[in-house]
Amino acid sequence: MSFLKKHKGLISLFFSLILLVVFIFTVDFGEMFDSISEANYFLITVAALIYIFSLIPRSLRWQILLEPAKDTKLQRIYPVVVIGYMANNLLPFRIGELVRSYYLFQKEKISFSVGLATVLIERIFDANTLILFLLIGLNFLPSENFFITELDSHIWWWGLFKILISVGFIVSSSIILFISIYPDKSEQLSRCFSMVLPNFIRPRAMELIVSGIRAMQQLRSLSKLFYIISLSIIIWVLEIAVFYIVAMAFGFLELYPEYFKMAMLMGVLTAVANIVSSVPAVPGGIGMFELVSRELLLLFKGMNLTRPLASGYVSVLHATLMIPVTILGQFLLWKDSLSLSRIIKSENFEKYQKQ
Repeated sequence: MSFLKKHKGLISLFFSLILLVVFIFTVDFGEMFDSISEANYFLITVAALIYIFSLIPRSLRWQILLEPAKDTKLQRIYPVVVIGYMANNLLPFRIGELVRSYYLFQKEKISFSVGLATVLIERIFDANTLILFLLIGLNFLPSENFFITELDSHIWWWGLFKILISVGFIVSSSIILFISIYPDKSEQLSRCFSMVLPNFIRPRAMELIVSGIRAMQQLRSLSKLFYIISLSIIIWVLEIAVFYIVAMAFGFLELYPEYFKMAMLMGVLTAVANIVSSVPAVPGGIGMFELVSRELLLLFKGMNLTRPLASGYVSVLHATLMIPVTILGQFLLWKDSLSLSRIIKSENFEKYQKQ
């Protein structure tokens, strides 16, 4: 166990490299490069700008969740969000969430626990919204649009899959509402469930849970809950737009000129890609994002995509999501005379990370 903890960065890097090797060696690299070179980079630039813009509603959502702790300014929250996303792109195990919470404490003096708890609440709303978009997309993409080998002739699996996704959405939505409406009961239940946790992590886990429950108490106001839900939908609609515009840049609409169905497919792809690439071990989801996204696209019958074209698309798409925000994050740190290495090597950050 100590070996895994000591070398977790190297292990995650090795895992990413394995996935990338599988991705590269299952495609004609020359043809993939040709598809990349022929893409419309004006549209890709537009997509990158949309993604950078989408961090504004993300910052606004976080600002609302932080209101019980401190009334902060959007222009001060936005750089913290960007730097957190940059750190997630570069570091394994989603350490960017810790970087964001620590940097928030440094800039706004909001406690690390409150910052991290509100980030976890964001993740709950993100997951719920992605499940919603996955469900919507699946309902507009009938089973005959996909190749599922031996399951292709059995329609029952498609209905069952949609039922399972629906149950997941209902359960996650119910949990959010219950915590928002009944914070005291939620805290009591959390303390009961925490008894199964090991003693060495129980106090820290309960501190985070209680901070999260208290942050969600303000969502008892239906107007604020609606505001958070609306912002979550806007955030992911903007990201779906990024997927869609990069698809346009690679000529997908020429292969499949069904604009609405293409939007539904991009919604499904956005949901699946973000869910699988959130695996903590992999920095920025590298390898996992490319492999899963490509294989999902190849399942879709309508376009009959070639493997090199699908590979080129997902490679450029992931770069569009990662590179601009990473450069912007580095610039914002430079403005504050800081670097990511200085943050993660600081004594206080190492203390929080160990906790």
